[in-house]
Amino acid sequence: MRRVLFFIFYFGFINILQAQDIILKTNGEEIKATIIEVDETKVKYKKFSNQDGPAYFLLKEEIFMITYPNGDKDFFGRKQAAPSTPITQAVMPPSNGKVYRTGNLYNENGVRGIIYKVSKDGQHGMIFSMQAVDKKMRNWCSDNSYYEETQAYSTTDGMYNMQQIENYIAAGNANWDDFPMFQWARSLGYGWYLPAVDEVRELIENLFLSDLATVSELDYSAREDYAMPLGNCPVAHFNQVNAGFIEKGSYSFCQNSYACGYMGTSTETKAGLVFCFMYVHNFIGQWEDVQQWRLIPVKKGKSAAKSISTRAVRHF
Repeated sequence: MRRVLFFIFYFGFINILQAQDIILKTNGEEIKATIIEVDETKVKYKKFSNQDGPAYFLLKEEIFMITYPNGDKDFFGRKQAAPSTPITQAVMPPSNGKVYRTGNLYNENGVRGIIYKVSKDGQHGMIFSMQAVDKKMRNWCSDNSYYEETQAYSTTDGMYNMQQIENYIAAGNANWDDFPMFQWARSLGYGWYLPAVDEVRELIENLFLSDLATVSELDYSAREDYAMPLGNCPVAHFNQVNAGFIEKGSYSFCQNSYACGYMGTSTETKAGLVFCFMYVHNFIGQWEDVQQWRLIPVKKGKSAAKSISTRAVRHF
């Protein structure tokens, strides 16, 4: 009888071991997991040792290989993420049949925002929040000691960065009060999140620079206070676009064209900086007589006083 029980336990244990997925990251780290979902840019999983625990996300570019229980393998390597979050991935209700354009007001089922991106059929897309970040919540994080820890490195997917912050908090390292901007975006309700740097870039290009030349590439190996031009935008054009948003009930992107604050993003760098965008006009020194949008990496704690233009985004 003991021998029978031993074999039952032994083979049951072997089956459990064989049922786990093995994630091998590009840095050599191995994760025993249960894969939940694999989409175009990321992999969702649970730790094999904690099936009732939270779900985690990894970008495909962080993963070298996944080995499945049946021996099959998927190889990912260091592939570049998609240029923007595909609209088809939106976790949203079916289309209401209306056709929208960029710059339109979206106001359906209690969700309001300005549309900055639409699908080919005009029935789905992205909106930014009518209100800017609350004055008391303009810090990316409350303490600069959160340095290269949260792994919110995605340049294309703000929802992924939000999940990384949530994972960091769930691990007992902090709470939502320690990440004011992210907490503010969550407070707006289901589906809202703090956009990644490429998502904010897309917002600016579609609404402010649609008929103007922009740079083809931005250097994300950034250093503090290095300002990189995104595109020239005459102040008259900027004011006209901004006034259109205000007419629809949106907060202004700037106090005025001379005092435009940072538009914060959810993307941090491995140098302990966060990416922001800013419209600059007639600044003194090196920016004198400049009229353009710029990418500006800043220290996490330095962004607070100037992040008056930060918006949340959402799929519709």
